[in-house]
Formats: sequence, structure tokens, C-alpha cells
Amino acid sequence: MATSFVLNQCLRAEGSAVFSMIGMVAGAVLNVGLDPLFIFTFGWGVAGASAATAISKVVSWCILMTPYFRKRRCSRSASGSSARAGATPKGLRHGQREAFRNGLGTLAGILLNRIAVGYGTSALAAINVANRITMFMTSACLGFGQGFQPVAGFSWGAKRFDRVRESFRFSMIACVAGISAVALVVGIFARPILLLFTEDDAELVRIGVFSLRIQCLAMPFHGFGIIVNMLCSGIGRALPSLLLGLARQGICFFPILPLMVRLWGVWGIASVQGAADMLVMLLAVPIAVRVSRDIRRREAEQGRNIPGVSFSREWMFMLDFFLWRGILFSRNSMVEARSTSVRSCHPADTGERKGAIAEGSHRCLAVDAWGAEEHSADCHFGGELSLLRI
Repeated sequence: MATSFVLNQCLRAEGSAVFSMIGMVAGAVLNVGLDPLFIFTFGWGVAGASAATAISKVVSWCILMTPYFRKRRCSRSASGSSARAGATPKGLRHGQREAFRNGLGTLAGILLNRIAVGYGTSALAAINVANRITMFMTSACLGFGQGFQPVAGFSWGAKRFDRVRESFRFSMIACVAGISAVALVVGIFARPILLLFTEDDAELVRIGVFSLRIQCLAMPFHGFGIIVNMLCSGIGRALPSLLLGLARQGICFFPILPLMVRLWGVWGIASVQGAADMLVMLLAVPIAVRVSRDIRRREAEQGRNIPGVSFSREWMFMLDFFLWRGILFSRNSMVEARSTSVRSCHPADTGERKGAIAEGSHRCLAVDAWGAEEHSADCHFGGELSLLRI
């Protein structure tokens, strides 16, 4: 599992969004198919579920390793490479965002469950089911953001600040508009959606519908925060990216949780995550404004006017990750929700045409982000980019 995660990130950073999606989705779909076969047909029970998961992870790993076995990826070999000073600390700074975010998410879930159980099993089940349904929408936002991130990183490294600005604007509008439409539908049909995962418990349904609708109301703010976070990560702004990663289930969550529980009881617990998502905007908006100004300043200093850009490939990048994140996480979200309720580079345009490959530690052959041609390059994602076309 750990190796598959690393391979997925490497492929995505090198511009192979489609292949990364195929590897991850293939494992998830295979797991869905093998679960009923092993559990019910073969009668293996829990052991069958474990076997299905193990097999699907191995298959996913084999698919993700294929480009490296065929020597078509720039990180296929470390031979002849030399570590650059500061490369490891820079990688750790960018990686700690995900580590802290996942850790805080787990801690917030444990704390929320401990408080909710004091109001009865119906309240506990309702809040958990609503959170699992919301996780499906969150996964779609994260997938879209992860598709945008390499586009921003490659463009930033190639000093095409106009493309960074335009791709950020495009991603922000598309993600917020798309997730708003989905959240509107989920909010309207919250009761029938919730009943897909629960028994007909009136208290459970009442609390769950309230929690789900509050989180749907906050979903556009959450989508905006994710895009800003991915922009900061893609262009190498580690501190703003870390702050935004810690905000949703940390900085903006823990301070208001006891207050909302004291004021509104179980209804405060049901709405605390939505309130935290809205408060994230207090961090996301100033960071977005500051980064946008910096991008425009760099673009102005560059002193060149580049014609309009076609975003068909950005669409593919972001749509690919939107799809695989949704497919990969929807199954786990629905299964856990039901379980809870039952317990209830483009080519540049000057001189020798510079490519868009990031600062890195070894020489390699890579296809630029726009699929135009191959370059000899140093591979790294999110740094300053420089290389000559061969």
C-alpha cells in the first residue's frame, strides 16, 4: 500500500494522470468485485474481505509499476543522480501537510465520536453517516485539486505565470461551481440518501439530515479552500499549504467544538464540521489574494504578453483525478456508513524552447505536461524549472 501511494504520487508529478488513475481505480474496482465473491460465494467471511483487499492492492501496485519496469518514467533509476542541498527538507516540508491533516482528521473523528455517544447511539450513527456521505464530495474536490496541482507546478517552474493564474482561476470556478451543484442535489435529497445507509430511526434521520445539509451548505467554501491549498503546494509555498491543511479539522475545528456543544448540544455536534469549513475561508481568502498578487507581479516583471491558452488538457488532468478519487473513496464511505448505522510543462516559445521539468536530483527523460514532446530533464515536482530542449 505504501509503495502504491508513492508510485501514484510520482506518476502524477511526472504528468501521467491517466495512468495513475487507471492503477488506483483498477485496484478499487477489483476489490469491489472480489468482496462478494470471497465473502458470500466462497463463504470466507472476514478472511475473504481481507484477501480481496490484499489481491486488489497487489494488482494496483503491478499496474503502477509497469511504466518503471518499461523504463519510461524519469524516476526509474537513481544511477548518476546527485542530491541537491535542501531537497530533502523541502520535500519533508511539503509532505508534512498531508501527515498533519490525516492525523488531525483521525483525532477530530475520535473526539467527535466520544462526545456524540453521550447523546445516544442514534446521534452517533447519524453524524457518522452524514460525514461519510460528505466524504464522497470532499474526495471529488481533492481529486480535482490534485489534477490542478501538477499543472500549477509545471507552469510555475517554466515561469509561465500567466498559465498559473489562468489555471487557478479556471480550477477555482469549475470546482466551486461543480461541488455547489452536487451539494445542492445532496441537500435537497438528504433524507432519501440518508435512508440508503440507515434503518428507519426517526431521531437518527432527523439529526443526520440536519448535519448533512449544514455540510452541503459549507461545501463551496471547502472546495475553494482545497484549490487554494493545492495552488500553494504546487508552487512551493509550504507554510500557507500547511496552515490550510491544518485548518479544517484542526485550527478551525477544535476551538469551536466545546463552544458549540455547550450552546446547542447534539445540534452543535452535528453542525461543527460545516462551521469549521466556513471558518477556513478566513485563512483561504487572504492567502489566495496574496498569492494571486505575487503571481501577477511576477507576470508583469516578466514583461511578455502570451496569447490565450487552451485548457483542454487541464480539463483532462483534473477530470481524471476527480473520477478516480470519487470511485476510490465512494465504496469505503458507503460501506463504513452502512456499518455505522447498523451499529447505531508546456513547450515554451523562446529561443531554444525551454521545457517544463522541475528542479530535481537526477537526469531523466520525461514528457512535458502538455504532451508536446520529450525533454532531457531534472525531475522534481513543484520547484524552479529549467532545462534545454534536446
